[in-house]
Amino acid sequence: MEWKWSSVDNIASDNLPERVSISNGNDKLDCAFCGGKGEKPKGSRCSVCGGSGKISLQQPAIKCAYCKGTGKDKPRSHLTCTVCKGKGYVSVREPLETCSKCRGKGVDPHNKLPCTRCAGKGVITGKG
Repeated sequence: MEWKWSSVDNIASDNLPERVSISNGNDKLDCAFCGGKGEKPKGSRCSVCGGSGKISLQQPAIKCAYCKGTGKDKPRSHLTCTVCKGKGYVSVREPLETCSKCRGKGVDPHNKLPCTRCAGKGVITGKG
């Protein structure tokens, strides 16, 4: 399967998330945890990006299924997501298949913790 670069919010027709597009020329994206501000909570340096407001990713990468790209453990939380470590994105290896246990949501359907089959990513490496 040939991957096309697209925006972070687009979803492929087969329900697999598409790669993250880093087109700003410096291979960095805004930090999801602090929203690119470098502060979280206000007045304190962001623990994810170190106060720079930017994060680096190893390509290919997709939006974190467990936190839905927020970088937070729960909405309005000051705790980082355990799957993406607060970045909002996770690196993956191709080819990708939707996880059959969590059905691409990254959450174990029985206990609301990160899925043990895909490690919360929502996808697994396929056979190719």
